[in-house]
Amino acid sequence: RAYGPFSAAKQEGRLNVELLGIDRRLLTLVGARLGMDFKDTKIHSTNVIELAKAGNQVTASGALVVSGFSITQSNRSTPVVNIDLNYGTSVDRANNAAVLQKLQVTGTQNQKPLIMASLAQPMSISLGQANTALPDSTLNTKITGFSFKDWAALLGDDVPEGNLNADMEVQSRESGKLLALKGR
Repeated sequence: RAYGPFSAAKQEGRLNVELLGIDRRLLTLVGARLGMDFKDTKIHSTNVIELAKAGNQVTASGALVVSGFSITQSNRSTPVVNIDLNYGTSVDRANNAAVLQKLQVTGTQNQKPLIMASLAQPMSISLGQANTALPDSTLNTKITGFSFKDWAALLGDDVPEGNLNADMEVQSRESGKLLALKGR
C-alpha cells in the first residue's frame, strides 16, 4: 500500500510505501510452476519516498526484512535464511548526482552469520558529465560459510563441493566513474 501527501501538479510529496504480509501463499503463485514451495518465508518492506523541487530531488529510505526464507523443490530444501536490509538514497537530477547514504545488509543461514554488507561512508555517483567532485566511498561485504551443496535444491546436482568465504570491498572513486572490486 502507498499513502501520504502527493501533488501530481507540483511533482512533490512524501509517500509511505509498504509491502506487508508477503508469504508462502503469494510466493507459491510464482514458484508453483517450477515446483517450488517457499515454506515459512515472509517478506516485509517499509519505505519512504520524498519528491521535492518539481521532482528534481528524490530521496528514498526504507527496510526490507526476509524471514524464514527457504525453498523446497524435488523433496530437497535450502537452508533457512533471514535477511535485513536498510537503505537511504537520494537523487539530485539538477546536479546529475545520486548518493547512497546508507546500505546495511545482514543475513543469517540457520541462525549463523552468512552475509554482512555496509557502506563505510555515503557513496556518491555522478549521473552525467558534471564536473562536481564527489567523495570516494567503499562498500564492505563479507560472506561466511556459503555451502554450495546446501543450495543444491536451487543450483542443481552439479554444484562444486566446498564453502564460499569472501571478504570484499567495492570502491567508488572519481565521482563514481571508477568502480573497483577488491577481495581479501
